[in-house]
Amino acid sequence: MNTVSDLNSLPRAQGSVPCCCPLRNAQLQRKFHTLGALGPRTRTPGRESVLLRTRHSGTALSSLAPRHVPSQHDLSRQDEQYDVPLQGEYSRPRSPPSNRAVVAAAAATRRIKSRWIQLGLENPFVSNMAGNISSPPAPAPVTAAVPRSVTRVRHAAIPPAPKPATSGTTLSDSVLLRFERDGFVVTRRLMPTDQLTSLRAACEGEVSARRLESLRHRVRVLCPGVDPASLSSEVEMREALQNHATDDLGFLQFFNLHRTSSAVCRVALGPELAAVASQLLAARRVRVYQDCLFLKEPGFAETNWHSDLRMAPLDTNDFVTAWIPLRPVRGVRGGSSSRSPPDSGLIFAAGSHRDFALPFWHNMDGRDLSDRGYAMKDTGPMEVGDVSWHHGWTLHCAAPQPVGTPPRLALTVAFFADGARLLARHSDPTVRPELLHDEDAESYASWFDQLTKGKGRDGAVAHHKLLPVVWPPEASEAGNFPL
Repeated sequence: MNTVSDLNSLPRAQGSVPCCCPLRNAQLQRKFHTLGALGPRTRTPGRESVLLRTRHSGTALSSLAPRHVPSQHDLSRQDEQYDVPLQGEYSRPRSPPSNRAVVAAAAATRRIKSRWIQLGLENPFVSNMAGNISSPPAPAPVTAAVPRSVTRVRHAAIPPAPKPATSGTTLSDSVLLRFERDGFVVTRRLMPTDQLTSLRAACEGEVSARRLESLRHRVRVLCPGVDPASLSSEVEMREALQNHATDDLGFLQFFNLHRTSSAVCRVALGPELAAVASQLLAARRVRVYQDCLFLKEPGFAETNWHSDLRMAPLDTNDFVTAWIPLRPVRGVRGGSSSRSPPDSGLIFAAGSHRDFALPFWHNMDGRDLSDRGYAMKDTGPMEVGDVSWHHGWTLHCAAPQPVGTPPRLALTVAFFADGARLLARHSDPTVRPELLHDEDAESYASWFDQLTKGKGRDGAVAHHKLLPVVWPPEASEAGNFPL
């Protein structure tokens, strides 16, 4: 029962007498439309039904609904034309009417007769009793405005449809379903190639200017017993990493380039990425959490399994990261040619973002994931312009960068739904603050203390000028950057 015609035929199929009032028919249609909203989230091919998804609302709502549903405007016009209060279900047993009910029913009948006569239509009561089905006479001119009754029928408000993405990027239902199931998806040819050419040049300049800063960050993370401030040269930092690191060096990272580089700002805060993020998060308003440039030089080790949200001080699930390679990446299986060596692409534990038992019962430090039954999937070969997206709780890693290959540069941009709160690490005794990994502390240090400073600010809403709104376009704060 997916079409309006099926709904209209329902009373006759059940043996009841169909009502001649269009407003009553609309009520029946709305009744079964509401029941249809509780159906499974599947597509029925060949029928007039579509999978509707409010991708820009604050909640992820999916329903299987008829293609034609009476709108509020249609119901208002019917209400004004007939202006008859509905009496509920006709099959409902009624008690004997009182004198007041009889008078009200007679008044309603007189209003119906008067309305039909003013519109120049055949009196429905006379026609039905006499069995006359002749065509009605020509309508008479209406000389006076029809007074509106004070007994208006109140209908439930229909929620407004979400605004479509204005960037021209609309994800299909199959892509959204794959992201919900696997926790990652790849959007091919999302970004223009010429824009990424200028982006790569800007990122290479940032790598040269901030290399010592990135090495100092890796010393802090990998060498707990070494003071990074005491090291002043790249040679000293590499010696510290070689002699005191608890793990091999897998990458160098550079935080928040959009605050200083206009080329990075146009991509990280642009509408192309923001439109996709809003659909994947099913959020009306989206903010940028950070951007981060990852450099993997030949010979660098693998990137260990991790999830991005464990390194963000946000108490939310609505978090997604875009991964943008700045050169073609062949992936762990190599390119189409057998002579093409493997490359360091991302590998995902599909469905791990829905594995609630893993972080609830197990310590994630050094945890072997081979017994979880995840399907290990990768992005495959990616060209310049392709973008990979993964959920904030999706476990992922990267293979080592083979010797003899060019360095791999990739820019990531993390988004979260507006309204998320900070972790109340001090005021909420149920929060386990030791689970928050401080690897990205340099990224949020400039705004985190400002939001949490003061009594009652622990667990505040993550609203700050350094966390700009990028969707919807009319509310975008991207014009404030670079700083």
